[in-house]
Amino acid sequence: MSTLIAYWNRTAKRRPLRIAAAIAVCLIGLAALARVPFKVRFLAGARPKGSTLKSRPQATPSPDVAPPEAATLSADGRNGNRHDARNEIEKAKRAPAPVDLAPSAARRVLTGVTQLALAIPDAARGSQFSQPRADEDANSQLLREHFALLKAGRERFSHMPGYTATLVKQERIGSSLLDEMSLGIKVRHQPFSAYMKWQSGDDTGKEVLYVDGDNESQLLVRLGGLKGRILPAFKVDPFGSLALRQSRYPITKLGILALADTLIERRELEIREAIVPRVERKADAECDGRPCSLYTFEDPDAERSPVYRKSVQYIDRQWNVPLRVANYTWAEPGQHLEGAALDEATLIEYYMYSQIDADVRLSDGDFDRSNAEYRFHR
Repeated sequence: MSTLIAYWNRTAKRRPLRIAAAIAVCLIGLAALARVPFKVRFLAGARPKGSTLKSRPQATPSPDVAPPEAATLSADGRNGNRHDARNEIEKAKRAPAPVDLAPSAARRVLTGVTQLALAIPDAARGSQFSQPRADEDANSQLLREHFALLKAGRERFSHMPGYTATLVKQERIGSSLLDEMSLGIKVRHQPFSAYMKWQSGDDTGKEVLYVDGDNESQLLVRLGGLKGRILPAFKVDPFGSLALRQSRYPITKLGILALADTLIERRELEIREAIVPRVERKADAECDGRPCSLYTFEDPDAERSPVYRKSVQYIDRQWNVPLRVANYTWAEPGQHLEGAALDEATLIEYYMYSQIDADVRLSDGDFDRSNAEYRFHR
């Protein structure tokens, strides 16, 4: 108690804690009272001097002798006559027995007071305890904002017939992080069609063509380098192990729309499962000279998000679609890395779309194996 009083006198700035301390002192007194049974009774007649508070049967007053209390009370509170005294005696006969408040009832009263008192320190410490809740609300707001932007952008971008772009990507297949590769791509939305040509690495010159419903919905592949000069073009199952040996996703997932769909699915999962990552937003970022909003997501734990630990996303401010995304997984057991070293060791996939031309008019010839610019016919 002396410590509490000293703390009280030492500081005048923490009024909420002082209030809480005062309430705690009151509660100690109430708790002591709660240990002693007490009664509240209605006026029911005279009590012999020195009687206890235990319930006992009411004695029937004599009709000729008024109890002291009744003799001094009238209906309006002033000294009354004998007739009024008799009325009081009759009321006393009909009065209910004394009402006891046992310790259990007292504790219920004390519990209500305690709950009210405990609410005051929580409110007083609101700046301390409401901050995590405010942070969570801010993260949830940014999460839903990002989700809404992607939904709107995906809808708008899907109405564009197609585009050409340069795709730089790097992916982890199994435990191996593949080398970064640069591809020139053409994408048509309806029917979905894709053409890719490798611009760097050992596969420079490699070409892949896919048209939904054409060529038995198979990939048409022409290898690069010396192999491409010797071997003819061949067909590959886009969902088979050969096609996915150097790619985390089939070609049907190529393009800006598919990347947006992947991010939308992730946001839907987080909202559905109440997974709220820590979100940061930077409004004045750029990707290939285009104004973007930069979102960084950091997932709470590996149990609820076993694949993705962190995601860095550049969302184009005109189209509201992702142009650059880097996703990171969790560190291996025993690894103790932080910052850039951790990101470098845990990169799982990286995609960047640049030099985008959405005004280009792509025709069937752009996805025809006999196109003179391609090498499929050779």
